Amino acid sequence: MLKVYFNNQELTKYITVLKGFTAFDGAEYKPSITEYPTLNGEIFNYTKRGAKKITMPFYVKYRNVEDYDKLQSILNVKKPEPLIFSHIPDREFYAIPSGNLEFEEIRFNGKGKITWIIPDGYAISRVARPTSASISSNGELKATVSNRGTLECPINYR
Repeated sequence: MLKVYFNNQELTKYITVLKGFTAFDGAEYKPSITEYPTLNGEIFNYTKRGAKKITMPFYVKYRNVEDYDKLQSILNVKKPEPLIFSHIPDREFYAIPSGNLEFEEIRFNGKGKITWIIPDGYAISRVARPTSASISSNGELKATVSNRGTLECPINYR
């Protein structure tokens, strides 16, 4: 069973993620192209990656109204918080829930969906990858780091 963690809480204590969910879609690419009236075709300038949106359908069966309140308090954030899915535990998204939960309820049972917005559009590695380093004769620390990600990133080292 898929577990989902958000805002340092396990969401799947309160909801069950439904079939059809994937964390791997939702990236929006925005190419910039300039058209010049005197040239054939257009000129490509760059591609900007927009926010990533992940839609997560769910089913819920609350034991009581306190469970509903707890879910709402977890989702009520003022800034992007870590979002982690158990099937890809080596990465986290910094996400905020967006829009209406579109929840359809019958008593304490219901189906709905949460749309997660990841403003920077990327997942962040949760895994420290050790590498060897050496100190040169002039005292500089030298290391070769292999970035296997899709984005340039700063290096934190100890």
